[in-house]
Amino acid sequence: KEIQVKSFVNALNTGDYIYYFDKESNKNYVYLNTSVPKRIRDYEYHTVEECGQELYFPDLSLEPIPCTADNSGYGVKLNNATEFTIGSMSNIKVKVQSNEITRRIKPNRRFIFNHSEHGIYEIKDIEVYNTGILLFTCDKSLYRPQYDDLENNVADSTHGSEDIKPPIDDQVKTYTIKGC
Repeated sequence: KEIQVKSFVNALNTGDYIYYFDKESNKNYVYLNTSVPKRIRDYEYHTVEECGQELYFPDLSLEPIPCTADNSGYGVKLNNATEFTIGSMSNIKVKVQSNEITRRIKPNRRFIFNHSEHGIYEIKDIEVYNTGILLFTCDKSLYRPQYDDLENNVADSTHGSEDIKPPIDDQVKTYTIKGC
């Protein structure tokens, strides 16, 4: 959901979060400023998007990272023979503020939305969307019950923990054979 915000000149930068508490609904909202401001007289107008999701990477930050997520939906693929295929793609684009925490997120990291095994994605590409914003292009990922913590919304919950051993099934087994 996009809305337009009016501010004083230089009060908001691209990539800034805006925190808003609605007293009527008793709900907190977080918006991400995704635009370059348009100046009209003594004010600037910004387009902001509601952050409807949060990313959890406990090895990077104990606080959730507000983000926007947009389903890319369908796409067209062309080949050399000028044939094309229209198909469903299960990828999304995620926008976050560019800061010292989010710049440490690398491709191939996985995350979970809404505590659901159907809301697991893997970051495939990272772009600088605008100064102040990172854009993650993500593909759907499979649920890995031994690593994914749905309750806490954390995929690859062992990421960054060297002292945590993989499940017994994934450990290398060594056998000694005597005789002969």
